Amino acid sequence: MAEGSLAGSGMYKTVFKIKEPEMKRFTTFYVAIVLGITSLANGATTGISGDVTPGSAPTTWSLYSDNAYVGEDSTGSLTIVGGDTVSCYYGYAGYNSGGNGTITVDGAGSNLKVKNTFAAGWNGIGALHITNGGMVNDFYGYLGFGAGSVGTATIDGSGSTWKNDGGLVLNYSSNCTLTITNGGLASAVERIEVYDGNNNFINISSGGMLAFKCQDTSGDSVDASSSLSTFLSYLSADGGIRYWDDSSSSWSVITNGTAGQDYSLDYRTQGDLAGFTVLTAVPEPATMSLLALGGIAIIRRRRRK
Repeated sequence: MAEGSLAGSGMYKTVFKIKEPEMKRFTTFYVAIVLGITSLANGATTGISGDVTPGSAPTTWSLYSDNAYVGEDSTGSLTIVGGDTVSCYYGYAGYNSGGNGTITVDGAGSNLKVKNTFAAGWNGIGALHITNGGMVNDFYGYLGFGAGSVGTATIDGSGSTWKNDGGLVLNYSSNCTLTITNGGLASAVERIEVYDGNNNFINISSGGMLAFKCQDTSGDSVDASSSLSTFLSYLSADGGIRYWDDSSSSWSVITNGTAGQDYSLDYRTQGDLAGFTVLTAVPEPATMSLLALGGIAIIRRRRRK
C-alpha cells in the first residue's frame, strides 16, 4: 500500500517526474493524498503540495526503466521509510538551477535502488539522508555536478549504507560534503574522487566507514591497509577526507590523525565487503564511554533475569 502526496510549487508544477527514454517524452505522475494503491496515480490535475512518502506497509515503486527527479526546477522531497523500496534508472535530487530536492531513506529494509547514476545537486541543490539502517544502491554516485550546484549526503547509524557499484564522486564545480557517522558506510568499487579538497569533503566520525575496493592493474583486489598513505594512493581525494578531532572539536584532515587512535584500516576477506579496504573513524572517548555504559546496562539486565 502507498500513501502520500507529491511536492511542487504551482498548480501543475511537479517535482517528481519520470522520463521514459525509449519514448523520448516525459510522463508526469501526481500523487495527492493517495490511499490504498500499489502504484503511482497518473494524470491528476489538482494543485499539489507536500512531500512524497510511501505508506506504512512495505511498498515497491518500480520505475526501473525510467528516471526519477526530486526537486526539478522546484523544491520537493521523497521519503522512503517502513521497508519501502523505490527503484529507477537514473535518480536526481535537486535538478537544474531552480531545483532543490531532498531524499531520505530511513530504517532497515528501506531502499533506493538506482540502476545507473544517482546525483544530489545536478546543476541544483540536492541532499541525501540515509539513516537507521536505510540503503541506497547505485552504479555511480555524485554529489554536485555543474557550476553552482551543491550536493550533501549524510549516512548515519549502523547498517546505513550508500553502496556504489562503480564510483563515488564529489563534485565537478561546487561545495559538497559527505558525512558518515555512527557506523554508517559508503563504499565504491572503481573510484572515489574528491575534487578540490579545500571545498569538498568526506567526513567520518564515531565509527563511520569509507570502503574502497583497491585494485591492481589486472583488476584484482589489493590489501591497502598497511598504511593510510597506501590506502589514499588508490583514491583521488585531494586532501578532502577528514575525521572529527575531539581535542579541537573540529574536522581535521585525515592525514593529521593517528592510526589506532583516530582511525583504523582493515582489509576484509569475508562478507559484503570482501576485497575492500575499509577506513573507519575510531569513536571519540565520550562515545566509547556511552557504549561501555550501554554494555554494562545490558549485562545487569541479563543478570537480573
